[in-house]
Amino acid sequence: MTIAAGFRYENGILLATDTQHTFYSMMKLSRPKLIQLDFLDRKARVGIAIAGDVSFATMATESLESVLQTADLSHESIKTNIGDVVLGLYQKHIQPFNKTEYSFDLLCAVWTKEEGLMLLQTNATSITEISLAG
Repeated sequence: MTIAAGFRYENGILLATDTQHTFYSMMKLSRPKLIQLDFLDRKARVGIAIAGDVSFATMATESLESVLQTADLSHESIKTNIGDVVLGLYQKHIQPFNKTEYSFDLLCAVWTKEEGLMLLQTNATSITEISLAG
């Protein structure tokens, strides 16, 4: 079971995860489960903590990076694109085969110069914003 957490601090969000990757209950490796997508030329960053099936979660982050290269980087657009990528992977690769053991979730810390910070979580095909108040 992966543990992923996001904490608001001063002017940022700290993402943390464990590092154990389990493959088919037969092999365990230690690797990061944090991905950072930088769009510094457009003054935006997305940090992603992955949980669940690492292969599908990695596919999601790679697809998201590709999509965001040319997308609008407003908070709403980033949230929509994350939702679309996750939904597409579930519809194409997980749900047709009824393989719930391949599910994954993402915890996404978003920063844009224009709008500041946003924290998002996916749960299967849903995406919600986590309040940073406090």
